[in-house]
Amino acid sequence: KAIKDTAEAVSAMLAKMKAPAGKDAKFKDLVDTWNAFKKTRADELIPMLLAGKQEDAEKLAGGVQKERFVKMMGIVDELGK
Repeated sequence: KAIKDTAEAVSAMLAKMKAPAGKDAKFKDLVDTWNAFKKTRADELIPMLLAGKQEDAEKLAGGVQKERFVKMMGIVDELGK
C-alpha cells in the first residue's frame, strides 16, 4: 500500500507541474518514463514478488527498471539546470 500511495503521489505531483521554459520534450520524456516504470512495477514486479519469484523480480528490477530510474534521475538533473 505504501508503494502504491507513493507512486500515486508522484503521479499527482507530475500532473500538476509544468515543464520549464523550452524543456517540454524533456519533461514529457520524464512523465512517459515514470509511467512506464510505474506500470511495470504494478503489473509485473510486484506480482512476481508476491508469487515468490524473487530471482525474476531481481532481474527485472536490476534491468529495465534500473535503466528507467537512472534515466529519470538524469532528466530531473537536466530540467533543474
